[in-house]
Amino acid sequence: MCCPIHCSCLSQVFPCSYHMLFDILGLWIALEHLLKTGEKHSSVIAPITNFVPKTLALDYLRRIIRDTVELIRRANIMLPPDIKDYLDKHNLEKFVTLMRDDTLCSLLQTKCSHNPLLKNRIDDMKTLLSS
Repeated sequence: MCCPIHCSCLSQVFPCSYHMLFDILGLWIALEHLLKTGEKHSSVIAPITNFVPKTLALDYLRRIIRDTVELIRRANIMLPPDIKDYLDKHNLEKFVTLMRDDTLCSLLQTKCSHNPLLKNRIDDMKTLLSS
């Protein structure tokens, strides 16, 4: 019996799966090469399984902060200038600072109270970024 990767019948029956398999294998080989540290690990995949989830989590956090800033801006809420300075989608650290400042965050929550979904999002962000 031949290996499924080299089997020509697989490419005829499942052409998308066949190409996807090679794409995944190519990506995996590239990840192994890029994340080679020269250190001895418990397994070949240990550097990848340690690095990739952390990277994806950081990107998710960045994306959700940017989306929250955009939601606040689109809501057309009359905010004081000292809060508007923290709503820069190109400098997300400012928003994190806003969420960690109890006085400014409570002012933002009060201003957004007429929009329950936005207020809920801000409450969730405060909880997430305070920890």
